[in-house]
Amino acid sequence: MFNGNIRSLGLLAFALSVSLGLSACKSESNYFSESNASEGGGEGTVDPAVGFRVRLKPKVSVDAFLHKFGSINDGCEVPLSTTGTPSSIQCMLNIMEYDLWYHGYEIEISVPKGVCEFTVERPMHYYRAMPGRGPQVVQLETMDGSITSCTVDGVAGSIGSGLCRSAEASVGGDGRVKCAYDYTEIIGTGPGPNCCTGQGTLVWKEERTNLAGGGGPPTIVENHTRTLDYGGTTSSCLESPQEFVEGWLKLASGRASSIVTTMGGAAYVKSVKMPSSLTLMSGGTRVSYFSNFLTGGFHGWTEYALDADAWDTNRVVPRMFAPIADYGPTGDGVTNASPLSEASDGSTEIACMGPAGETKHLIRLYVNEWNTIEDYTAFKLNGNAAAVDPDRTGVTGVDCAGVNQGQSCNTIWGIEDAIQAVSTVTPGNGLMPLLLTGGGTANAYVFPYEWIRRDVY
Repeated sequence: MFNGNIRSLGLLAFALSVSLGLSACKSESNYFSESNASEGGGEGTVDPAVGFRVRLKPKVSVDAFLHKFGSINDGCEVPLSTTGTPSSIQCMLNIMEYDLWYHGYEIEISVPKGVCEFTVERPMHYYRAMPGRGPQVVQLETMDGSITSCTVDGVAGSIGSGLCRSAEASVGGDGRVKCAYDYTEIIGTGPGPNCCTGQGTLVWKEERTNLAGGGGPPTIVENHTRTLDYGGTTSSCLESPQEFVEGWLKLASGRASSIVTTMGGAAYVKSVKMPSSLTLMSGGTRVSYFSNFLTGGFHGWTEYALDADAWDTNRVVPRMFAPIADYGPTGDGVTNASPLSEASDGSTEIACMGPAGETKHLIRLYVNEWNTIEDYTAFKLNGNAAAVDPDRTGVTGVDCAGVNQGQSCNTIWGIEDAIQAVSTVTPGNGLMPLLLTGGGTANAYVFPYEWIRRDVY
């Protein structure tokens, strides 16, 4: 998923950086390794009766709970008695939206003695904006600086207000080509990343009225051919909540690394504290959008309520995690679109590994943020997923409780909230990519970085 070498950082002298180049180890192509775990190492005391487990550390005044998929009464644990058989489990951390936004959360990873030779913590990654390959051929014709004809990879653009707009680029009458995946000049909240890759060619027929007279031709024609070097990288659009965890190891690119810890047969306990969105906003460490995009990776409640065991098969992974392909010349995300790798599936993975790199046990942890206290409380009490909706919308006093009637039941957006709110948005300045039809479904092209710039559409 990531390219480039890993460098040992001076502040991380205790860590051993390791880089593998084997295609068979794609998910582990770049990672850091912590020091050996000692007996009872990490933080806290190892409970000898506990299996391979992730639990939520309690916090005063915060109501949250963590359980295995399908039953709110089952903890997120591979029991000690079953650790001899390989297993994979999915777990859901439930927390109300304001608690998540203000407090974040903290988990504890517990590894029993003699079960795991290594543990691997794989961060949840998402694309904060859509990456993609820039147009390969842009054909432009102008007359006295005004665009008369324009195609981008063979698809005619929409000409107006001095620009030719297409799904993947905007072209000016001066021959400037702006790739839709390059966010460095977007108006609104400051410059963003350049995620436009590859090279292309501009073929420009420039015509000008001959004002010199003197019996010359009435029109001067110049033909230009120019190489377009888009200069971006796909990884520039990646982001992970673990990037903002204090002490989390990072790659040279700044992306959060997978962390491998060698157990040496020892038992181990480790705590990981995820920062809150409010903390990150107040600290100025990232763009201040009011949402829980950062940590809330759970999605597909309808599919979960229908059959929790089949959720993995029936869900559609949202585009911010798995865009599948860029917009393509026509903007439908299919026709001649360039394929993109999945960043993650919205989960943080904790894996128990054997000496040959085989996965013995895998825990996938998803954070589910709840919009209303009524739905959260009902689910916590009876676990009936079909009777509640974590992403409930509507107004207070009607669809949910609240002193001030008429306000929104949804205070702080998570990923599902944004998906449901988007239908079709057409860029007004030619510098933003299209958000395709599909509002209310995971097929909607919704990315956190783009959403906060809706004011420029």
